[in-house]
Amino acid sequence: MAAKPVSDVIELQKSLRVVPSIRLDTPAVVLVGAPNVGKSSIVRAISSASPEVNNYPFTTRGMTLGHVEVFWSDDATTAAAVIPTAGSGGRHRSSVNEYEGSYAFSQLCQIMDSPGLLVRPDNERNEMESLTLAAMQHLPTAVMYVMDLSGGAGDRCSSIQDQLQLRKEVRSRFPRRPWIDVVSKIDLDV
Repeated sequence: MAAKPVSDVIELQKSLRVVPSIRLDTPAVVLVGAPNVGKSSIVRAISSASPEVNNYPFTTRGMTLGHVEVFWSDDATTAAAVIPTAGSGGRHRSSVNEYEGSYAFSQLCQIMDSPGLLVRPDNERNEMESLTLAAMQHLPTAVMYVMDLSGGAGDRCSSIQDQLQLRKEVRSRFPRRPWIDVVSKIDLDV
């Protein structure tokens, strides 16, 4: 009789282990876009996170959290970023020491990878898409909207037209969020 509640608690514990721990007092940026547009590659390149990267849609099935420390000068004309390493308490000491004397300010930022979104009504979204939208709705994040305009996103649901329509829908849903558009995969020969 007590076995069912215990097994439920164990399952809940397993689920919570894979949920990233977001600090609400630390700036966060969530990367959003259609499947296979390069969100995970960008997160891997600019933060301490190591999301899985493959050349097919729907590789990302959950939120991945990484960190980057950003430094800038008094007049905000010069900036640098340092990717913290694991086990360093969020700071890559040797690189941080290089910058701490040269820059007036620094800020640790959270970078979140998210599952891809498709252009479709909310009642047709899967759990992964709902997770992305829930993170945007409930967490105080800036948005980095990632687009692959090469036409090679690898999925019929990731056409350039669909990506632009998705951008319009997401932007209208979150009009007050700090927002930046990023075009990825411009280095690829198509």
